[in-house]
Order: sequence, then C-alpha cells, then structure tokens
Amino acid sequence: MEESKANVDTVAIAENEIIFEAERVRNLLEIKRDDLKGLAILIKKKELDSKIDRRNEEIDILKAGLSSIVKKHGFRTVQEFYTAFKTSQNAFYRYQEEADRQNSERTYKNRDKGAR
Repeated sequence: MEESKANVDTVAIAENEIIFEAERVRNLLEIKRDDLKGLAILIKKKELDSKIDRRNEEIDILKAGLSSIVKKHGFRTVQEFYTAFKTSQNAFYRYQEEADRQNSERTYKNRDKGAR
C-alpha cells in the first residue's frame, strides 16, 4: 500500500497502536507466566514461553514495518518522525488558537459596527 505524505502520520500512529496492543498482550502473558506456582510451572511455563516468543517475533515484525513506513517518507528513524510530527502538531495547535482568537476579536468588532 502506497501511503501519501498527507496520511503517513495516520498510518504510523495506527501501526504504533497495533504494536502497543501486541506489547500489552505480551506483558500480560509474562505476568501470567511469572505468577505460576507449583505443578503449573512445569505444565504451563513452556506453553506461555512459546506464546511470549511468538508475540515478540510479531512485535519485531510490526516495528520493522513501522520503521519502513517512516523511512519511505524521508525520516531516518521512527523517533525522528514522531519528533517532527509532534513539532508540526504543536505548531498547528498554536496557529489554530491564534486564528480562533483573531476570529473572535473580529466578530466583536463587527458587532460593534453594526450596533451603532
């Protein structure tokens, strides 16, 4: 799938959410494994280790895919992409706030003219 520059942020963020969910599931499996007691350690530990290993492989593949997405759009690393994304997002929010402030001032001036 060819992503345009306009939506690379949407694609990268969605991919990152998938990675976070996979890591959350892996962490739950690790907690479950670490909480095993008695005979369950012998029975379930190997099965849980296998599931954790598969989840780690999936996470590595997802991270490589995310890296590939941002590199296709000229960023050297995912961190470089997110730094640029946050910077542009903050600039946009500041611009939007200033535009809203100016529009609200303009509205009051127009009301004053019409009231006289």
